[in-house]
Amino acid sequence: MTDVITKQISLRFINLDPLIGIYGRFTRSMRVFRGIAGCAVFFIIGAPLIFLSMLVFSSPNNFYDLGRWVIAGIFSLGSISLGLVYVDAYISLARCSTFALRATTIFAGIFVLLKIGLSFVVILKADNSWFVLLPITSGLILNLTMLWLMLNGLWPLLATERTVERKIFASQLGESGIFLRPLNMLIRDLCRFAGLVTPLGQPHLDKISVIAAITAFSLEGSVYYGYMKLGWNIVQRSEKLAETANDLSSINYLTLVLVLTFVGPIISLTVGRLMLGMARRLRQFALRRTLRNANTAILEDSRPPILFLRSFRDDHVSLSAAPLPFQLKFFDPGTEAGTLEAVLLRIMTPIGPVITIGNPTDDAPPLGAARDYLSDQQWQNKVSSMIYKARLIIVGLEETQGLRWELQELLRQNALDKTVIVIPPGSVKNGDALINILADVGIVTNRTSILEGNTIAFLFDKDNSISALQSSQVSELEYDIALRLAITRG
Repeated sequence: MTDVITKQISLRFINLDPLIGIYGRFTRSMRVFRGIAGCAVFFIIGAPLIFLSMLVFSSPNNFYDLGRWVIAGIFSLGSISLGLVYVDAYISLARCSTFALRATTIFAGIFVLLKIGLSFVVILKADNSWFVLLPITSGLILNLTMLWLMLNGLWPLLATERTVERKIFASQLGESGIFLRPLNMLIRDLCRFAGLVTPLGQPHLDKISVIAAITAFSLEGSVYYGYMKLGWNIVQRSEKLAETANDLSSINYLTLVLVLTFVGPIISLTVGRLMLGMARRLRQFALRRTLRNANTAILEDSRPPILFLRSFRDDHVSLSAAPLPFQLKFFDPGTEAGTLEAVLLRIMTPIGPVITIGNPTDDAPPLGAARDYLSDQQWQNKVSSMIYKARLIIVGLEETQGLRWELQELLRQNALDKTVIVIPPGSVKNGDALINILADVGIVTNRTSILEGNTIAFLFDKDNSISALQSSQVSELEYDIALRLAITRG
């Protein structure tokens, strides 16, 4: 840790690499469990629909069959209860509950190992059908991969010394982790999973937006359910293929083996990506219907807002120069936010409405933070008021006169201790020029270069010191962690 004398007493360099190594794995695991939670929503919605379809389309002879209705009712209630358990488990995992981490690790490990054991039983039953070993091995590899994706990010957080990491990674999703929560609370949690803004002060949510968002979440869940079942399905079909080995020619048999081993997974992955694309479009539709201006967002929500300040030249603060690692977006490219504003919404929405000043050249408000559109005579007074009310202030640092004034206003209101100054990825390598901006407005007094490595953000502590967040790589994960550190510090 290096100290540099500035107006704020000292500057501390914080290396994010140790956190990123663990957080990247945790993010990948949580993406799988988010898919499982979506699958649970699919069961919660689907079970009553199946029951109702039986009621509507049942033949007169079967309508009065009490046993049939009892079985259907038990199935529906069981599916709903299991879905609620999965949703609660996801909320607890997102909060980094030690009990949830431990229980999920044990349960998932046993479940997948049981499937692997059954795969070996199929191998033994295949007898001399050695061709079957290829698809069975493929299925085994897929099962092991899914086990690794699920657990690789959880077990490091089980160590008692990982308390700080658990606090930083923990999501604020969900007001409660209780089983069988009230329906309105459950719907709000599901909408947050799907990325919708759910203000605490708003008594009712737009029904069409809720339906679109939850449908999108269910679609994602069905895709991940298919991914999870893929390995075991291959093993089961291999068993049936082995039973018909004597009835097929060698060429036909080998063709079926190759189709089962390679073509099937490729088709599943392709269909999955198409369905994920549909889910993203549904979510964008829902978000478009819930767009509000900043004044409305503040009036509807009792929580202090999160203020996003940036240059209109890069309105959303692009992260195209800092893409997610390939392994985090392979199954679902839509995992990538693409802009700092999108990352902000994903992380900050559960703790308060995200607001900003709109670009006056916008033809229509873009998807993102709640915006207010103001004249040249109004905007400074409005920004001053927003700074005063905000819980957190995120600044995308750029060289513009408007942003310089906003930085001076932060200093004048003594609001730096609730501010995060983010250096866009395109400027990380040329950070000295941005440091000069901070020096010009009086936030730092020493123009000597204070950047070492890749500095992506500055946090301003209550003891008037500055923490410079650095990493060896620059991706969305680093900006994600920087914002999470701001929440835990606040």
